[in-house]
Amino acid sequence: NSSSSQKAIYSIYGMGSIGYKDMVYLEVTGRNDWSSTLPIENRSYFYPSGSLSVLLSKMFTMPDWVTFLKLRGGIAEVGNDTNPYALYQYFSVGQDWGTAKELYMGGSLKNPTLIPERALSKEVGADVRLFNDKIGLNVTYYVSGNKNQILGIGLPVESGATSKIINAGLVESRGWEIGLNTTPVQTKNFRWDMGFNFTRNRTELKELAEGLTNFDFAGTSGLTVRTYEGGLIGDMYESPMLTVTDKSSAYYGYPILSGGGTYQTDDDPSHVVKIGNSNQDFTLGIQPSLTYKSFSLS
Repeated sequence: NSSSSQKAIYSIYGMGSIGYKDMVYLEVTGRNDWSSTLPIENRSYFYPSGSLSVLLSKMFTMPDWVTFLKLRGGIAEVGNDTNPYALYQYFSVGQDWGTAKELYMGGSLKNPTLIPERALSKEVGADVRLFNDKIGLNVTYYVSGNKNQILGIGLPVESGATSKIINAGLVESRGWEIGLNTTPVQTKNFRWDMGFNFTRNRTELKELAEGLTNFDFAGTSGLTVRTYEGGLIGDMYESPMLTVTDKSSAYYGYPILSGGGTYQTDDDPSHVVKIGNSNQDFTLGIQPSLTYKSFSLS
């Protein structure tokens, strides 16, 4: 059993940077790729980036307790192609039938109109150091969107295929990253540092391909990690239990059990109930560090 594939990417990349009196810095990049895995009319894609930093502590006279103050912002786009042979159906060789070879088509429908994936990220932030670097604060707010993601969606097997390659739509993440570093105690031989970091992220499914209302990421019996258009990545849905609906019954509202004694569930997709989200509300890290002469503990 062996296989062979070929893929080619040609690229042009350029960058430039400029600084003004050690106070303002601008950097820009640009790249264009041509990929053999995309249709001829869509195989060329360009993506740029730019970042700007302004050192306010060098531009203006700051109070003595402000050691350093910088504002920064950036925007960047990244393009991406896909795996070889995702555009047109092809046949694979199966078992022998006497002198004849069995050929079969895979269960995934290809897509000859694919376009490149795009990831656009924007962020703004500030870096502050106070009291001769005894306190340092880094704050960043970001928005990142992934558009036209190339992925496979499931199909009813009655259609003759089990999946289809599509450009999915738009997934957008936004959040905060905050870091705080402090030095509560510093003497000739001893130093105590404390570091804190906080992150919070939410990823929303803003758009889906035409004809789709949701995308399933994973699932087990009765439980599905599914996101509807406008919902958050990580949303979890459960099929509700079937219960006795006859109000005249002494068992009204009781769950209906199978012969094996397990709950039976309502498998109608329109009846699923959202029970939570698998992603954390936020993450918080704390790192103390103690240094005495040449010894440190963190």
